[in-house]
Amino acid sequence: MKGKCSLPNCGLKDGLACELGHSEFAKCPHFQDVTDKVAEAASVVADDGSGQRLPWTGRAMGLSDMMLVSARSSSSLVGLIGPFKSGKTSFLTSLFVHFAESGIVGNFSFAGSYTIDAWARLKQYTVWPAAYGPSFPPHTPVTGDRVPSLLHLACRKGTSPVQDLLFTDAPGEWFTRWVRNQAADDALGARWIADHATHFLFFVDRSALASPEVGKARQDTLTLARLLAEHRRNRPVASIWTKSDETCAEKIEAPIREKLKEYFGAHSSWNLHAGDPTCLKVLSELLVRPEPSLALPIPSVSVKSSSAFMSYSGATK
Repeated sequence: MKGKCSLPNCGLKDGLACELGHSEFAKCPHFQDVTDKVAEAASVVADDGSGQRLPWTGRAMGLSDMMLVSARSSSSLVGLIGPFKSGKTSFLTSLFVHFAESGIVGNFSFAGSYTIDAWARLKQYTVWPAAYGPSFPPHTPVTGDRVPSLLHLACRKGTSPVQDLLFTDAPGEWFTRWVRNQAADDALGARWIADHATHFLFFVDRSALASPEVGKARQDTLTLARLLAEHRRNRPVASIWTKSDETCAEKIEAPIREKLKEYFGAHSSWNLHAGDPTCLKVLSELLVRPEPSLALPIPSVSVKSSSAFMSYSGATK
C-alpha cells in the first residue's frame, strides 16, 4: 500500500505498523494515497548508522509496537487514570528526570528503553537554559486514537530477567468521555486502558480541590474513581495526589481519601509535587509488586473416577 500518514509520529515512514493499531493503513482516517515518488520517500525505515533496519524509532509506542516488549518478558502495562490537567504527563516527566540522574531505583537499575526519544522530549522541558523553560510539558493532545501513547522503561535486578514497564500517556479528556458514556466511540482509548492495564495509577489534582471549582473537581474525581473501581478486577492501584504543595482544606481532602479507600480497598497513596523525587518510590513499588492475576476464579468440581490418580484432590486431615 503506497501512501502517507498525516500524524507526525506515525510509524509508516519508518516501516512500522499503524500507530493507532489499525490492521491496515487504508482503514486509518489519517492515511492518504500518494504518488510513487512520495511513497518511495516515505518507505525509509529507522537506521542506526550501520545500515541495520531497526523495528523502533525511540518515539512513544503504539499498539503494534508492544510485541517488541512482550516478546522479551511478561511486561507490565501501567494505566495512568486522571482528569484533564491532573498531572499525568508531568508525573512521567518527573519520573524520568529523577531516574536518569543515577539509573538506579532501589535494587533495580536501568536496562534500556524503546522510547528513549519520547522520554528525552519530555525531559527537555526541565532543562535550563533551554528554549522551553524550564516549564511543564505541554498538554497531551486530544485525539480519537484507539490506544494511548506508551512509554517504555526496562529495569533489571542483579542478574534477574529484565522487567519491562509500559506507561500510558493519554489525555484526561478521554476519561471524561468515558465517565459520560462508557460505550461511546470517543471513549475507546479509555476503555482500552481499563481493559488491558495490569496496574493503575489514579491521579487526584490537589490544586483543583483548593480552587473555587472544588465542588466540580470533587465530583469529577470521585465519579472517575468509582468507574475505575467497577472495572478494576482486583488489579493493583495506587492513588497519586499531585501538586501537593498546594494548600487543601482537610475537611475537603479527608472525605475524598476515605472514599478512595472504600472504592479501592487498602492501597498505596502518594503525595507528589513538581521536582519531588518521591515518584521513584512509586516506580520501585511497581517493580517489586508481583503481576496480578486477571483470571476469573474457577469453581471447584468434584471428580469421580475409578482412577486413584484422577480422584486425588489433596491430603486430607
